[in-house]
Amino acid sequence: MRQKVNIPLYIGSKNRPNFPMARLVNGATLLVEPQDLSLYKMLHGESFKIGILPENDKGFTYMVQNLLEQAEKDKAKYFMFCDDDIYGFKNRDKTPFIFDQMFAEGVQLMARNGYSQLMISFAGHNWYEEGLVKEKAGAWGCFIGKTEDMLRVGGYDLSLPLFSDWDMSAKLIQAGFKTACWYQPMFSHKMKGMKGGAEFLYKDGENTKKAIAILKERYGDAVREVEAHGQKEARFDWKKLSTSRTA
Repeated sequence: MRQKVNIPLYIGSKNRPNFPMARLVNGATLLVEPQDLSLYKMLHGESFKIGILPENDKGFTYMVQNLLEQAEKDKAKYFMFCDDDIYGFKNRDKTPFIFDQMFAEGVQLMARNGYSQLMISFAGHNWYEEGLVKEKAGAWGCFIGKTEDMLRVGGYDLSLPLFSDWDMSAKLIQAGFKTACWYQPMFSHKMKGMKGGAEFLYKDGENTKKAIAILKERYGDAVREVEAHGQKEARFDWKKLSTSRTA
């Protein structure tokens, strides 16, 4: 059963008109490309606030940067981002998962500890961590962000075709802001489980090569290249990132 959300929840979707998050929530803001607008509006116009990206086929980084700017326009001090292909949420302690409640508790945790970004944990990795919070972590898939801090580090880097989510976390850490992963809530997701999204970017190996080269130049030995999910990907050793100031 879908939950009506009353929080600044943003989702971007491309070539996935039947995206899984549509079965979980309504009332969120959905960002789509102009070429997909009519189809998404027909299917989801009554369930989502539809936002239109300025241009087509500009990639994930372009989408999340526009999403961040939309959060600023909406005067959201904190906002939540979710990939469109997340297909479930639950809590570690087995209590019912309620989006609005989770967001409120997450914002309180961020304000109390001075976090600029708080990742909601990935269910497949959740049990690797005994504690409920791990600091100095990268975020992907689903997180709560502090809008002002993410803008203060320059927003998302449009020169990066891929891995801009990792880059945002790294930029925050190096600028002296605090990031963390929260292990009470968790999301379910399957890498490359659906067609669409950023799939077209990964098909061109040059995009991956370019992105990894930029990240290695920027962060040195904190970045390594791995083979995962049948493709080259970047991975970070977050502990190796230095901080330039205390935020």
